[in-house]
Amino acid sequence: MTIDTRRRRLLLGTAGAALTALLPLPLYAEREIGVDAFLALSQKLTEKPELDHSLAAAYLKAFKALGKGPALADLADAHPNAADKALAEAVIGAWYTGLISVDSGLRLVTYDDALLWQSMDYTKPPGFCDSFGAWAKAPAG
Repeated sequence: MTIDTRRRRLLLGTAGAALTALLPLPLYAEREIGVDAFLALSQKLTEKPELDHSLAAAYLKAFKALGKGPALADLADAHPNAADKALAEAVIGAWYTGLISVDSGLRLVTYDDALLWQSMDYTKPPGFCDSFGAWAKAPAG
């Protein structure tokens, strides 16, 4: 191998490495988040360890449909960026209201299992009946 061939290979390799470093991350490595990681992130954000796995899957599916999967993966791995606060608030809001914002408006994921009903322990979701005749019993306390 001649010196010119080695020099040419070195220059091409260096130029290729430099161009690869300049590419935006999503072009060569799309990050994803699984349901278990999203559930762990949600438990951390809401400070509620007893969140439902199937609801986590539904919320994650909705967030991924909005293209938020990689950003959620970064948030779960603690790679902060400017959008993290808004995304964290959106995750918390979804768990508490049972709603998620989508392009066409709001989408209901759950009603009875929204965390807001746990935080308001003095009431229950309208239309939810504990048992037949529960309305006739005096409240505790």
